[in-house]
Amino acid sequence: MRVQSDPDTEVWPDHWEVQQVFVAMGTQVNVAPTGAVVGYSYPALLAVMDAHQVPAAERRQMLDDFRVIEAEALTLMRERARG
Repeated sequence: MRVQSDPDTEVWPDHWEVQQVFVAMGTQVNVAPTGAVVGYSYPALLAVMDAHQVPAAERRQMLDDFRVIEAEALTLMRERARG
C-alpha cells in the first residue's frame, strides 16, 4: 500500500524534511498476513534518513515527527481498507 503525496497540500517549512522522508517511505508499509496495515518499517526509516542526510542530532525529533504522520496515515489506510 503506497501513500501518495498531494501536490495541493501545503507543508509548513518546519515539516518539509519529515514530509519528504515520509513520502520516501511510501513503499515500506508492513502488512499482517490478514492484510491489515501494521505500520512502517523502522529499519527502512533509518536507511531513508541516511539517504536524506538527516544529521544524527536531529534523528530523534525526526522519529517523533514521523510517528505523528504515521499514526494519521495508518488511520486513513485502515479506514480506506474497510471501505
